[in-house]
Amino acid sequence: MKISLTTPLFIHHRPPPQTQLEALEQVITNLEDFVEKGIRIDPEIYASSLEICYRLQVIRLGIRLHRLIPTSLVRRNFGISSKLLMLYSACGIGFVRLGEELHCHVVCAGFVTDGFVLHALVDMYSKCGDIVKARKIFDKMPHRDLISYNSMLTTYVHHGLEIGAVNIFCQMILEGCEPNSVSISIILTSVSLLCLGIQIHGWVIWRGLEWNMSIANFLMVMYSSHGRLEKACWIFNLRGMLFCGIYNISMLQTLRKPCLFGGNGGS
Repeated sequence: MKISLTTPLFIHHRPPPQTQLEALEQVITNLEDFVEKGIRIDPEIYASSLEICYRLQVIRLGIRLHRLIPTSLVRRNFGISSKLLMLYSACGIGFVRLGEELHCHVVCAGFVTDGFVLHALVDMYSKCGDIVKARKIFDKMPHRDLISYNSMLTTYVHHGLEIGAVNIFCQMILEGCEPNSVSISIILTSVSLLCLGIQIHGWVIWRGLEWNMSIANFLMVMYSSHGRLEKACWIFNLRGMLFCGIYNISMLQTLRKPCLFGGNGGS
């Protein structure tokens, strides 16, 4: 017997998180009762519920739901396997074993060449702290794009591996993948050597990206953290960012007041 239910109503109406969480738990409890009675569940219900587990970051309900899904269904249904990957990628190091099991299912199902799945695997291993496996999957990607590069950049920076982050940034440029403001902001947060930060700043100017608000903010932070307050002030004055809100105002508090308006504001 198969039960073909439509996607749960609360997905469409988007009630407050408290109500949504209670509704999700009730749905999973009902599914457990159906499975115990031998009733087959529509895969769309599994996929929709997993997506909500991911969105609400409730791993305990995600694991309960995963236990209900037949292994054969995980292997052949791309929607379910990809949502499980997303869920476990958000969970962190405590669930690396479950992520590895899911990785095996993905390989057996032939999804290992799918770009979305590869991105999810890189993200999962990165957040679980297994950088070696994340990098191996990254290197096997047939087509690496901006998302995959930024994911690896974030991984190296998050774990304090500056050399790895710089190598990935250089690889992006060499392979013709133009770094965007996110890529540049990430790499600027990792540089410990001022000379390297200056080189990145030079590349930013060469590419005409110095007017980007996010990049300019991180350049100011980078220079001020290395004691080059006059350079940070120069960027600030050049961009005329006083009108740009609380973030820039709070940043001013880290700079010396004599530098802010004139003074040693040259390059």
